[in-house]
Amino acid sequence: MSLVLPGMSSSLPDDINALKRLLAEQEALNRALLEKLNEREREIDHLQARWISCAG
Repeated sequence: MSLVLPGMSSSLPDDINALKRLLAEQEALNRALLEKLNEREREIDHLQARWISCAG
């Protein structure tokens, strides 16, 4: 038995699948951005270490 409330479309499973796809895309984007952030942090750490060794 499928429950469709007033105002809800009968394409609810399609909507859920579309939302799942969007969520997967957002999660992939978040992972890519986090990796980019980690790269930048490693680069900053490296540059700070070089600067400290040159300044010291």
